[in-house]
Parts: sequence; structure tokens; C-alpha cells
Amino acid sequence: MPPHRTKRTMQVHSSAAVPPPNIRSVPFTETNQRLPWSHKYPYSAQQGVQGVQDARKRVEMIITEISAECTKLLGTHHNTRILLRKEEEEKAKLETQMQYLVYCLQAAEQRAWRLEERVNTLEVEVASRNAERSPRDPTTVP
Repeated sequence: MPPHRTKRTMQVHSSAAVPPPNIRSVPFTETNQRLPWSHKYPYSAQQGVQGVQDARKRVEMIITEISAECTKLLGTHHNTRILLRKEEEEKAKLETQMQYLVYCLQAAEQRAWRLEERVNTLEVEVASRNAERSPRDPTTVP
């Protein structure tokens, strides 16, 4: 057998036989050689309880973060709905004001047309009165 193959197999066997630190090891027997790693080197009861407590704390922290995010999103949605309702009310108020101003503008235009017509008729009347009162100017052509 070539030497590089024997070294390799020896390294595999030597590294697999060393248990990790701070863990009780179960002595090697024929019955437990095929057990999973967690059964060969089990945690102590306190380590298991501590692991469960740590996992519970992590889950509670994740739930708290998710509920805070949901509350934040719901609050943002509620605030957005309030702002949208206010903007719609303001828009309706501005449309009402705009309609009133358009009505006022139309009424002012009608008054202006009537005043212009009245001014034109008065100018005609004044011109006719002036023509009747004053003698004819020789420079004007009839």
C-alpha cells in the first residue's frame, strides 16, 4: 500500500476519535458506534434547558420585532388615510370656492357688457343732443 494512502486513513481515524471540548463522551462500544453524533456526545440537561430558553427568547424577540413592524405599518396606513381624507375635504372646499369665483366672474362679465352697451347708448344720445344744440361746423361734411 502506498504511504500517502495510509497517512490519509490514519488522519481520518485520529481526528474522528477526538471528542469536542466540554462535552461528556460515551465510551466506544459495538452498540453505539453507529449512533448519531448528538447521541454519542449528548448535552447535559442544563445545556439543553439553556438552549431551549435561548431559542424561546430569540422567538419572542422576533415576534416582538414583527409586531412592532406591523403596528408601525398600520399606523402609517392610518395616518395616510387621515391625510388623504383631509386632502379630499380640502379639494372639495377649493372646488366650491372655484365654482363661486367662476360664477362671480361670469356675473361681472355680464355687468361689464351691460355697462358697455349702456355707455354706447349714452354716447349716441350725447352726440345727438350735441348735434341738435350746436350749429353745424362748416368744416364737417354732412
